[in-house]
Amino acid sequence: MKKLHLVNTHGIGDVVMMLPLLSWLVQHWDGQIALTLKSEVEVAVIKELLPEASFEFFTLKVCSVRELLTYVKNVRKANFDTLVSSYGVNPYKFSLLSQLLNSSTVIGWPSKLSFLNTVTNSYQLERHKVYRHMSLAPLIVPEADQLTNPPCYPPYSEILDYDKGNGIKFELTGENYEIVFAPGSGELESHKRWPAIRYAELANRLLHYNPKFNISILGSASERSLAEQIIQRIKQSHRVANFVGAKSIEDSIRFIAKSDVVVANCNGLSHIASAVQTPVVGLYGPTDVMLTGVFSDYSYPVTSSMDCSPCYGSGSLTGCGHPVCMISISVDEVYEAVLRALSS
Repeated sequence: MKKLHLVNTHGIGDVVMMLPLLSWLVQHWDGQIALTLKSEVEVAVIKELLPEASFEFFTLKVCSVRELLTYVKNVRKANFDTLVSSYGVNPYKFSLLSQLLNSSTVIGWPSKLSFLNTVTNSYQLERHKVYRHMSLAPLIVPEADQLTNPPCYPPYSEILDYDKGNGIKFELTGENYEIVFAPGSGELESHKRWPAIRYAELANRLLHYNPKFNISILGSASERSLAEQIIQRIKQSHRVANFVGAKSIEDSIRFIAKSDVVVANCNGLSHIASAVQTPVVGLYGPTDVMLTGVFSDYSYPVTSSMDCSPCYGSGSLTGCGHPVCMISISVDEVYEAVLRALSS
C-alpha cells in the first residue's frame, strides 16, 4: 500500500485552507494518508470537517530535542513513501526535516535547499492559499485527471441542536439572528486584532438596530480578558453570550455552522466559518485578503486603506508594534458589511 505524509504545522486557518486538497486526495490517492499538524486542536478540526476520511495523525510542536527525536522515530517507523509540505511551512526547515524522515519522494517548495526535494513545486504564487495547496495535487497523483473544477470545501452536515449552556440559551430557530464575534488571534499575532472598543461599539449598534439580534463571542482560553473588555462596554450585555475558552473546537464549529454571520479578524474561526458556508465579515490590516482571506462566496471583507497594508510575512510576523491599519477600520464599515451579509 502506498503511504502519503503531508506536513502542515501552522494554525487552524492554514489547516482549514488545506481541506479542499485533502478532500481531493481522499478520492484520488490509492493508499494511506497521514498528517503532521501543530496540535490536537488542528487534528480535531480535520476530524470534524472531514469525518469520512481515515487519516493517521502526528503532532509536531517542538519544545525540546527529545520531542523532535520521538516524532522522527514514530514517523520513520511508519515508513512513508511520499512526504509533502503544505504551502507556508518554512521550506528550509521542511527540507532539513525531510532528511530525517527518510521518504523516497519529497515534494516541497522553492528555496535554497530545493536540491533536497525530489520534486519542487514551481506553481506561480499569485493566488489564494487554497489554490496553492491544490497545486500539489497533480504532483502527488500525476496519473489523476487534470483539475477542471475550482476547489471547494467538502460539505459539512454535522449541524446539531445547540444549547449554549452557562445559564444562557438563544433559540437558533430562524426567529432570531445569531451574530458571532471572533475577536482573537494568537498572542504572537495580536496586531491582527480589531480593537476591543470597536467590537463593543459594533455590538451596541447592532443590538440597538434589531431586537432579534443576539451576539456570541468565541475564542480560546487565552482570549478571555479580550472578551471581557468587549462585554463590559456593551449596554445590553444580557443579549451577549461569552463562550471564550468555554467550548471545544468541535462545539465551536457546530455553533458557527448554525449562526447567521461571523465577524472576525484574520483568524482560524473565520476560516472555519467559510468551510461551513456561514457568511463572514473579515477584518484585514496586516494580512492580504487575496492570499489568506476566507475562501467563500459568502465573504464580506473590510480592509485597511493604508499604504503599508498588508505587511504580514515571514519577516514581519509580529507586526509594526502599532497596528494602525486595524485601527483605521471604522465601525461604520463593519456595521454596514454585517447588515449586507445578513440581508443576503
